[in-house]
Amino acid sequence: MAIDALSRCHEEGEAAVITMVIPKWCSEVVNNYEGDEHIRGILEKLAVGGSETEGFVLKDGLLRYKGRVVVGNNAELKRNILQSLHESPLGGHLGIQNTYLRVKQLFH
Repeated sequence: MAIDALSRCHEEGEAAVITMVIPKWCSEVVNNYEGDEHIRGILEKLAVGGSETEGFVLKDGLLRYKGRVVVGNNAELKRNILQSLHESPLGGHLGIQNTYLRVKQLFH
């Protein structure tokens, strides 16, 4: 019998499966990368040059710049992110300036 990282016992040869929920906006951001020439160029440099290029890092499928998620030039996606953070039950409706600062802190 073995113990995995979550301290659950299971028989040898059995696999413990962990399910991870990925927010919808993550897949929308990643899908947006395909249509953005600038982002595709950065992703190509990362693929060839290593794990970090000019402050950009690819982590968990999301391109990040100095720790912030890169969104790209899709105006509708930007609007959806702004609206989601504004309406969030965890700190939403804090006004225009606070919502903008929160978006700026999380996204590039």
